[in-house]
Amino acid sequence: MQYSIETDRIGQGFWLHLRASGDGLEIAEHDLPTPNYYQRIDEGSYRVAWLLNGYFGTTKSRAYLNDIIARLSIALPIVNRLDFAPSKFEGVGHELKEFSSLPSLPRRTETSPNAHKRDDAIFWAIKLESIHRIRMYGWLDHDALWDWAHDIFITKAKDKSTLKAKVR
Repeated sequence: MQYSIETDRIGQGFWLHLRASGDGLEIAEHDLPTPNYYQRIDEGSYRVAWLLNGYFGTTKSRAYLNDIIARLSIALPIVNRLDFAPSKFEGVGHELKEFSSLPSLPRRTETSPNAHKRDDAIFWAIKLESIHRIRMYGWLDHDALWDWAHDIFITKAKDKSTLKAKVR
């Protein structure tokens, strides 16, 4: 996901301003820094913004910022990115390294101990379903996840024990 990155003044930071669906607990769930701006829009969505310190005019810094934005889109249910700075905000700017707790997809190296999982569609479907259930209910019932996976993937999995290992 690529975004055009512009700052109002060189070296004055960058507003990462998003509209997301949910209740806002995802911010604490992923141990993100406290937003400079948070506004509840309605029961199911909110606006959140962080003022990021730094200059994002170089290719390397833009790539790093785009990586953080892509990782945020995995962690938060982002509806869209807003192109304007919020009118009121509190606090100081944040460094990009404060967002390092965000989840990311595994690296594509064959020497990785989990290299076999990166192309495993069943594994990723189970993982995404478990994340969805944790967000919906606040916890994960292993037996319910196993029943779900068994109903959907028993004919596609190698055998029952392989499917059980993927759920685990």
